[in-house]
Amino acid sequence: MNSEEISKLKQYLDINYKENIGLGEQVLDFITENNLKTIFTDIGASLFSSMMGAGYIPSNSHSSSDAEKDKINKEKLELWLKQQKDENESFQIKLLELMKKQGYEDQPSKLYNKISLDRRVFSRISSIANGQQPEKKTVFKLIIGLELELGDAEDLLSSAGFNFNCHKRFDMILKYCIENQIYQTATVDEYLVEFDEKAIFSIE
Repeated sequence: MNSEEISKLKQYLDINYKENIGLGEQVLDFITENNLKTIFTDIGASLFSSMMGAGYIPSNSHSSSDAEKDKINKEKLELWLKQQKDENESFQIKLLELMKKQGYEDQPSKLYNKISLDRRVFSRISSIANGQQPEKKTVFKLIIGLELELGDAEDLLSSAGFNFNCHKRFDMILKYCIENQIYQTATVDEYLVEFDEKAIFSIE
């Protein structure tokens, strides 16, 4: 890795990495980074139902029209929650789809060995029947291993409840590598370490 490559990455980070962050963004980042969206939507649904039952979300009258509005609001909430659940369950489908597209469908071991991912971890997160939501770091490893273009990378991250966070230098380094088709695991780790981030492929 030469100084010119480091200079290009530094310039990219100067433009894309946003170090300062407001309180509201900190909360949203915490929810996203820790994949707490489902927990918060479940809490919201419970609060909504409880408040309606206790009369804290009152109707102006007890007409059938107001009752119908309450029913519609509840149905909308239930539909939204179902969409969130479907999004969370779509990671396994999206992963298998991309593995097929990139030629790993019949040789998953080639993929998880390439990115130093434990076979048991891969099995848990790739199983549609018993799928476990992956950590964000694991999704990034899969993106590099599958050599995905930015659009597919964003789709896979989104299906697991994540995104490229411009307030995380780690994320922006990975995004730079993807945009520039840098998929060599050793090189990606070198870039991360160069900017005081933890390597993700080196076996500890």
